[in-house]
Amino acid sequence: ILYMRHFAEMNYREIAESMDIPHGTVMSRLYYARKALLLEYKNG
Repeated sequence: ILYMRHFAEMNYREIAESMDIPHGTVMSRLYYARKALLLEYKNG
């Protein structure tokens, strides 16, 4: 989902449709993916 949003430049609706999941799930998964990425970055 991170790739789709930031590198493929897809919007939330496009991601939701391509993965056949609700818009809210896309938002939630992006939130937790960004949070995990930030934690990895901070911990080195």
